[in-house]
Amino acid sequence: MRVEIAWRDRRWVATTDEEGYVDLSVPAPERVQPGWHTVKLRVVSDGYANVTQAAEVAVVGPKHDYGVISDIDDTIIDTGVANLFSLVKSFVYELPAEKRPFPGVGELYRALFGGPGGSGTNPFFYVSSSPLNLYEHLETLFEKTGLPPGPLLLRDWGWTRQGPSPDGGHAHKLEKARAILEQTGDLRFVLVGDSGQRDPELYRDLVEAHRERILAVAIRDVTPDARDREVRELGEDIEAMGVPFVSAESSDELARFFASRGLIAEHAVREVAAEAA
Repeated sequence: MRVEIAWRDRRWVATTDEEGYVDLSVPAPERVQPGWHTVKLRVVSDGYANVTQAAEVAVVGPKHDYGVISDIDDTIIDTGVANLFSLVKSFVYELPAEKRPFPGVGELYRALFGGPGGSGTNPFFYVSSSPLNLYEHLETLFEKTGLPPGPLLLRDWGWTRQGPSPDGGHAHKLEKARAILEQTGDLRFVLVGDSGQRDPELYRDLVEAHRERILAVAIRDVTPDARDREVRELGEDIEAMGVPFVSAESSDELARFFASRGLIAEHAVREVAAEAA
């Protein structure tokens, strides 16, 4: 279907794919301030002229301290994503109210949002292999946890003309992360992920291509010791390119790392530890 996107005095028309998704890259209208803005969507295909919807769009500006690209599964919430059965059980049988983020992660992300001065508004981008069908599910959980708002860049699961799930997890996340870097000017980033999937490999690739844009890489350790050696070697590769790296199990360990690099306020470490406790 054809969809009109209206933002202030600008208009664009795009066509959805076979599953109903619209993917459109356009320049923001002139003199738009950084922050969140509302755009209007309207179906213009015959017979659907009255179908409308509002959408929120994030605009990045030059005055942010940095941006944050974060994974979701096993980085923010414990989904057991490394185990397919645990992942299916988590999303089929657990309601949003029953899910639990890792201890202290809400305060940790709010500290990153505030930056070193504690009063910033650093933009967040959440990149995950979770299916697009879970968008509202995750949005509810984020609001409950008090996580900073940000685009949820999820994966298209299911059958298409190209076959099942054509955009594999690692390829999808790498593609989205690269697009974020390309579309945000000179803004530098902090990368946060976990050891359960291929986040260390993904972030090593990003650092290799954009080392001047990456301030730090933090990995939540959620895997057995057998994986630790691989993550440690990947971390050594990242540090050899001049980017600080940490792998840690707890949110307060991650907070101490960020504070030591001047990325969050010192008092935030105590607040993360208190929330975790």
